[in-house]
Amino acid sequence: MAKKITTLHDKNNLTENKFIILYITRKLGVKLNSDQIFVLADKYSWMNYFDMRECIIDLCDAGFLNEENETYTITSEGFSLIENFMTSIAFSIRTIIDDYAKDNKSKILIDQQIIADYCQDSAHEYPVTLKIIENEVELFSSRIVAANEEDAKRLVDRFKQKSSKIYASLIKELTSDS
Repeated sequence: MAKKITTLHDKNNLTENKFIILYITRKLGVKLNSDQIFVLADKYSWMNYFDMRECIIDLCDAGFLNEENETYTITSEGFSLIENFMTSIAFSIRTIIDDYAKDNKSKILIDQQIIADYCQDSAHEYPVTLKIIENEVELFSSRIVAANEEDAKRLVDRFKQKSSKIYASLIKELTSDS
């Protein structure tokens, strides 16, 4: 059973909130969208969504975070800043972030490489977009139109579960001589 770690943190301290965001992006070391950052901020009530968004914008404007396609990475200036002011974040918060990074970094990377989503185009069409990305290169992309939302959800779920098998099978079929 995991022990609960309590933290003392003033949600209204925007400076500490910015340090927390920088520490999260530093520890994970991968591109993160605001939802991925907010997972921790919300779970431990460190800040609300709107404060987090304000902090991210401020950090980007100041050159501490880099924004590209609605994802964020820490810049060298942000890295230096958090290295110098890391102790401004409560040890218990840093421990939670460290543990989260250790347990979730590989899952976040996989989630960024497998993209599956759908939307409703008309009353009877649900386009499903399926992609596999590796090292920022799109290896596979497909758009399938499902007849209903249930089928669209099933396609998204199955692709996320079996994308490597689907891709390998497709390549094998397309490259085999028989």
